[in-house]
Amino acid sequence: MRKRVITLLVIIAIMLTGCNKNTSIQTNDVSINITSSNGTIEMSPCERVYIEAPIPEIEDVQVYSSTLRVYTIDVIQTILCKKNSAILSTTELGNNTHLYVLDSGETVFIMPGMIAYDNMESQAQMNLIGLNALCLENLDNKESREWYENHLSSIASKLALPNMHIDNIQKTDIEALEKTQAERIENDPGYRKNVENGDFPYIDHWSSTDERIVVTFSFCIENTPILTKPFEMLDTTFVNELSGTAYYRNKELVALQIGAGIPSEIISTTSQSITPSLDDVINTLHNKYTEIIFSNDIIFNSIELIYMPIPNKLNSFEITYVPVWQCKATQKYSDDDWELEKVIYIDAITGKEIR
Repeated sequence: MRKRVITLLVIIAIMLTGCNKNTSIQTNDVSINITSSNGTIEMSPCERVYIEAPIPEIEDVQVYSSTLRVYTIDVIQTILCKKNSAILSTTELGNNTHLYVLDSGETVFIMPGMIAYDNMESQAQMNLIGLNALCLENLDNKESREWYENHLSSIASKLALPNMHIDNIQKTDIEALEKTQAERIENDPGYRKNVENGDFPYIDHWSSTDERIVVTFSFCIENTPILTKPFEMLDTTFVNELSGTAYYRNKELVALQIGAGIPSEIISTTSQSITPSLDDVINTLHNKYTEIIFSNDIIFNSIELIYMPIPNKLNSFEITYVPVWQCKATQKYSDDDWELEKVIYIDAITGKEIR
């Protein structure tokens, strides 16, 4: 039978005893039995809705503001592009958005809050990266990991990006890559035609020279992450994520995407910090789901405190960073044949769901 749990203070008190405990408390007219062990919480705010997640790290938070950063091609050329490269063509797409093609074969796409750099020799090479992305394994070599971390940190500093966090460093799994290529050629007529036309590369024997390194990274304000997945509100306000991916070949940067919410200077707009409460999560989930009848359980397996960069409705270049609880859940259907993923955002200051 599932245990029911509530409130961070009670959870911490339980953890300090060094053993598992059950405690019953009253909140929002709901009696909840609580249990905590091994740094996780389990609770049910209402029938068939459960929280089974690691206890989240809670930092003091504030509300911040900024504007989207707009880079110039001169800056990007100096930081990312090959020396002495010159612009061959410029395509203006409006709203401070441009696509540049350089004589070195590089391309640069710039829009407010976003940059995309590409050092591909051909479209086939770009498609090769896509195939590599399907066949990745973790890069375990410590010295190699440090090189990529340092290289990206240097780029982030020159681009005046917020605090960066390396999420993952992966390399091509050559064996899986050969197998995937063979399977796609055999089973995918469209892919086979692209190979025959030369749009996709075909390699008989893959080697380390075909290997790509893929680094994914995100950003923080202080120690609290910034949203990494886009989110559209009910009023159609579109919230841009802030994350990035870098691709390397033999320690040469071949592609970089960062966006779509790169800020300029981030400034606090509140006079003092506040400490968010997990009670807001529990109460909001209870109010949201208590009157709904479910045939399958909803299980929240991740609760994380993050900043959501919400654009000004009158000027989308202006951003307010609101601290929110990001609550991720799954709901199983058809006897566990498939799962529906859900993400709910709860304002960490007001305790209200952001929709």
